[in-house]
Amino acid sequence: MLTDPFEAPSARIQVLEDKFVTESAKASPESNSLARRPGYGTQGRPTVLRANFFPMEFKPNIKFHSYRLKIKPEAKKGQQKFILESMFRQYPLFNQGIGVATDGATEIVTTERLPEDRLPFHCSMGDGGGTSKAYTGPWEATLTFENAYSPAEILAYLEDVNHREEVPNEAPSLRVLNILMSAYAYRDPGVVIIGKSRNKFFRIGRGKQSMDINGGLEAIRGYYSSVRLGAGRIFLNLNVSHGAFFRPCLLTQIIDDFAVVHGKDTGLLNRVLKGLKVHVLHLNSRKNGSGENEKPVKTILGVATLKDGCKGHHPPKVSHIAASAKNVEFWMGDEKKGQYVTVAEYFKRRMFATSLSIFVVQFANKK
Repeated sequence: MLTDPFEAPSARIQVLEDKFVTESAKASPESNSLARRPGYGTQGRPTVLRANFFPMEFKPNIKFHSYRLKIKPEAKKGQQKFILESMFRQYPLFNQGIGVATDGATEIVTTERLPEDRLPFHCSMGDGGGTSKAYTGPWEATLTFENAYSPAEILAYLEDVNHREEVPNEAPSLRVLNILMSAYAYRDPGVVIIGKSRNKFFRIGRGKQSMDINGGLEAIRGYYSSVRLGAGRIFLNLNVSHGAFFRPCLLTQIIDDFAVVHGKDTGLLNRVLKGLKVHVLHLNSRKNGSGENEKPVKTILGVATLKDGCKGHHPPKVSHIAASAKNVEFWMGDEKKGQYVTVAEYFKRRMFATSLSIFVVQFANKK
């Protein structure tokens, strides 16, 4: 891009800008209107600059329709993602060639108006073979129409030299266009989307560009995307972005790498791991929203501390903050009859019991 010949400035836009200046000179100031630009630079040597703003083109008369997703009963953030992905994969209306995009939360944008008699979508997720009592469905998801947005109407305001107010529905229109720009990235499992506005994209699969930065982290190169309004045009602003991510590996490896850089700073380790989502390998795999089997995802609440469960009848015994599985004991049994076992001992027993059951099944099959 840097070596190709640059594109000459648009003659149409130059004429439009000249009209803006002419009309601004004629018009008298009005209350509640945007400031008028007095003119453009005319002194010095004209210089053409290459910028990371790309004009967007739209099909004639196209409209984008915004729908709000409502889920009953209320779903948590991770469950909401599962419901969205399941809906894109299984909902009949989304398998008929209709362009669909989402913000990954509650808004869905389509290129065509959905029929009014559409049916609700129902789905459930497995429990992963664990003992968690968390609700796993069924859920009912419905789509409520909010509004339709026309790029042609936005461009009409941008090309009107007498329009001195904000573009009607500017914020929601830009939000919808930004959602559309993330449609392909959202469907690519090798791309992760982050940021409050979900407009930063990083490839973590094939084609990833990264560098190890120690401490269990790596820097990944991605890009930032944002739709902006300009003189007579709608632009897509693209920029290079970098982010720090945990390397894909066992959690124990991340902790070991952390210790190499930060030593035994358990307080910092707690802050680093708190909120980290991990695949739990000891639970059974289950299907995710894309229909693929994967280990359940859990969120780390923090490292073990001396205050964990201190108000219970049989509080855990933690030798020190950030203690390992061999140094954390919990009560196994009911309130009157039971015993303390370490986390390591518990999993050792579980693995032995599982191995024994597999041996019995295999012996029975051979017999």
